[in-house]
Amino acid sequence: MTIGTEHEYSINNSNYTALPISDKIIKSICGTIQSDIPFGTITLGKELQKTVLEIIPNRPSSNLFI
Repeated sequence: MTIGTEHEYSINNSNYTALPISDKIIKSICGTIQSDIPFGTITLGKELQKTVLEIIPNRPSSNLFI
């Protein structure tokens, strides 16, 4: 059995107001706006809503208790 995880993070300011800047963050990392970029052992991606970034492991885990 393999287990895959995907973590989604809301982008907020200090007052917890959502900031629609995921495309700007991606562009600042790789130079262009893309939906997914490889980043070491993970993939950094943006959702349809610009207030969320997601982190996806490149491989599923075979153990929940690593």
